[in-house]
Amino acid sequence: MLWHAQFMSTWPNNNWKIALVSRTIGADRGRAARGRP
Repeated sequence: MLWHAQFMSTWPNNNWKIALVSRTIGADRGRAARGRP
């Protein structure tokens, strides 16, 4: 489970990146749903 320990240890540093990417994907899907570029 070493990979899991490494993932958890890097989570705090990558949390903001994951949140940003998730928000960007959500915004893109929202725009597509509204039919706007």
